[in-house]
Amino acid sequence: MDELPEEARRLLSGHELPSGPSLGPKLSNDLAKALRDQGYVINEDEKGMHLGGALVSRGGTPTAMSPYDVIRMAADMEGGLAPPDELLRCKKCDALIPHGDERCQWCGESAA
Repeated sequence: MDELPEEARRLLSGHELPSGPSLGPKLSNDLAKALRDQGYVINEDEKGMHLGGALVSRGGTPTAMSPYDVIRMAADMEGGLAPPDELLRCKKCDALIPHGDERCQWCGESAA
């Protein structure tokens, strides 16, 4: 032990827990299960989350992940979709504006 660097001795002594990488947002258990049921493999490492694997056919032709699926997954990782009564519609482009935002993220129009 005496020949090890100070940091290694501290880690091995149990006085300090190693800090792992922050993986950032995570999928909800329901969405992760739904993706796994479709044949996706979900891997997480220090760079983030990766989807892989082959789609499983359930009596028909397997379909790739739709744009809606990707948006739903991104929203889920950010805490889920806001309730409809908390969203405003942009008067210029009709996009949904989350409550608390001052401007439309699509066209820049004021939310007021």
